[in-house]
Amino acid sequence: MNGFTNTEARLIFLIAKDFHIAAEILPSTSLRGDLRMDSLDLVDLCVKAEDLFDIEINDAEATEATSIADLARLIDHVLAEEAAA
Repeated sequence: MNGFTNTEARLIFLIAKDFHIAAEILPSTSLRGDLRMDSLDLVDLCVKAEDLFDIEINDAEATEATSIADLARLIDHVLAEEAAA
């Protein structure tokens, strides 16, 4: 077991596959710093994550995510809100 949440693991797989990242990716990996994602990459990642998890991510909240763990928490929050509705 790697200690990642299901959401983190799915995001890491998505990033590795769709953004062709060969380096080790961890939940603490910085989207902008470590992965060198620019604003267009981040928008693309959010769109792909929305498709993967069948959710809509608030753009303002998404821009606050600085790491994979941050984005995973945001996704989990949206999923929980949708499940409660």
